Amino acid sequence: MNLQAKLWIDQYGMLPHPEGGYYVETLLAPDHIAIDQRPTRPLYSSILFLLSDSDVSHFHTLQSDEVWYYQNGDPLDIVVIDEDGLLEVIHLGPFRGQVMQALVRKGCVFGSLVPTQGVSLVGCMVSPGFLFEEFTLHTQTELILRYPEHQEWIEKLTKSDVEEEIEE
Repeated sequence: MNLQAKLWIDQYGMLPHPEGGYYVETLLAPDHIAIDQRPTRPLYSSILFLLSDSDVSHFHTLQSDEVWYYQNGDPLDIVVIDEDGLLEVIHLGPFRGQVMQALVRKGCVFGSLVPTQGVSLVGCMVSPGFLFEEFTLHTQTELILRYPEHQEWIEKLTKSDVEEEIEE
């Protein structure tokens, strides 16, 4: 593991995230909201999220919007497939051609990776607040059937069906 990654994981008390990478919850709104038939939750929640080039954030979907903020380290690419099947790569970072913050709309399929050697530290704020029961981690087969035109990205940002069977 990258030394800088280990330092940040230890410094912030980060835990492994089911999608890949490491996280620690940093903010949780004291006020709560109920929307439609969804469970009551905080107005917002925020985490620090760490990802190194040796891992990826696997394709997943949330039922709330998520704003990503570049914090430190190397740039990060967020790969988003919207509800119409259009794919966009958002380059999060401090350099020309990159953005310091980005919005991923609820219902989109998305994952991320560090495109160069290194480690990235970002902030992710979800509103309404994050609930694990509204987090869907997608399978490779499912996404290739839905979006065959994005097979190359899907293979990079999902576990193969064999890997999934071994973990079960």
